[in-house]
Amino acid sequence: VKEEGHLGVRDLVSWNKAASIKLIWMLFSTSGSIWVVLFVDTVLSGDISNFWTIKENNNHSWLVKRLFRLRAIVYPWLCIDKGNGITCRFWSDNWSPFGSIKEFLNLPPPSRLGIPMNATLADLNDNGNWLIPAARSEEQVLLQAHLSTVWHTVGTRSGLSVSPSWNQTLLTLQQMSRPRHAKLLCLLVWQSTIYNIWSERNARLRRIVFHPPDSIESYIRHKIGAIRSTSPKLSSSLFQFWHR
Repeated sequence: VKEEGHLGVRDLVSWNKAASIKLIWMLFSTSGSIWVVLFVDTVLSGDISNFWTIKENNNHSWLVKRLFRLRAIVYPWLCIDKGNGITCRFWSDNWSPFGSIKEFLNLPPPSRLGIPMNATLADLNDNGNWLIPAARSEEQVLLQAHLSTVWHTVGTRSGLSVSPSWNQTLLTLQQMSRPRHAKLLCLLVWQSTIYNIWSERNARLRRIVFHPPDSIESYIRHKIGAIRSTSPKLSSSLFQFWHR
């Protein structure tokens, strides 16, 4: 600025980038704009998800090329609300904590696990069951763990308000105020979830052995039953609370 000894000339490169990013933000947040409607219809073939996959070509205007060249910058900022998954693209939309699934899995060019490039989350889910091949890499294990939401299932069953955040979960466990048996069950479920996910990851990667998602519930019942000989009353309370 002039007061600081400068000429008062704006940084036009940064100004132009900021204005272009604002237009991208409008694409994903301002559905009522006439410009947004025209852009999505004519450039993106009617689907906003195509913004991440359409390749730049000579027929595109300078503005379109400019917006496409900013995709890598804005992608982490534009997280998609999965909703029912009907409009959320599995490979390209930013719907998971891993960002672009295509880049996260880093599969060889010919391979997409048999999943079409335009497949949505809804296409890959059949009444709660994910139609995804068995994991063959650590990244695939992490993705399937996220999709299966094991912690959400067993955590909710133990009476917790479940959060996907590690720090928030630890805080919730530390601040629990409930009867002793209910608190112990929550801690047991938390520990069992961590142990089983890690064990499943190792079994799949090293021995190509796969277990069903509900195997963790059998493990929890076994752990509760193991204390019956020393604390029968506590074991009974834990069983009742788990099966309530």
